Amino acid sequence: MRKINANEEYLGSSVANESNLLRGVVFKRVDAIRSNRARNTALLTDFSFVKVALKVLCRENSISHDRKASVEIAALLVALVREGAHCEKELIDGVRQRWSPLRIQ
Repeated sequence: MRKINANEEYLGSSVANESNLLRGVVFKRVDAIRSNRARNTALLTDFSFVKVALKVLCRENSISHDRKASVEIAALLVALVREGAHCEKELIDGVRQRWSPLRIQ
């Protein structure tokens, strides 16, 4: 039987063969990995606190027409949410510590 290389990111670097693919063994394993990731991360449905934090930070730093700076702050906010920040205050404090307007110029 011919071996098929599977996507290592989802399968934990395992090699699947055709019979496992036909039986759905590989896909059950992918679903199990995805469900474990979902359990470990909190599911957010309302991201309005990110928008508010972006507005506050842009006003603090007098960024109104500097697209590059606002995009950099927005990217940092998204990274902080992925790291586990779930409120406006955590985001604002995190960006204040990490972002410097001097790096942009």
